[in-house]
Amino acid sequence: MIKIAVTGGIGSGKSYISHLLEDMHIPVYNADNEAKRLTASDAGIRGELIALLGEDVYKGGLLNKPLLASYLFSAPAHVLQINSIIHPRVRKDFAAWVERQQKCEIVGMESAILYEAGFQDT
Repeated sequence: MIKIAVTGGIGSGKSYISHLLEDMHIPVYNADNEAKRLTASDAGIRGELIALLGEDVYKGGLLNKPLLASYLFSAPAHVLQINSIIHPRVRKDFAAWVERQQKCEIVGMESAILYEAGFQDT
């Protein structure tokens, strides 16, 4: 199976290229969307974020985005902490997604932070 990675900064055309791939019937995994989904639903991520930031990080069962953003932007080391919680689970989710695409010769992945998240080896 061939894996195509689409990466780049804001406004660089990642989504445009991903849509072109999808128009060619190539499934594309959107890492940003899946990270948001997993952050909201994955019990492991939830547990680690609660251990790090307290119960308030999930208010009424929903991710407290302002609290998380406040923590993230208060120190560069905090970004690394949060990424170390979320990125491994997104990589695992991507691997499982690829397995479900076995009939496909080519799959794609859209990720703004492909290298920073360690996806180059998946």
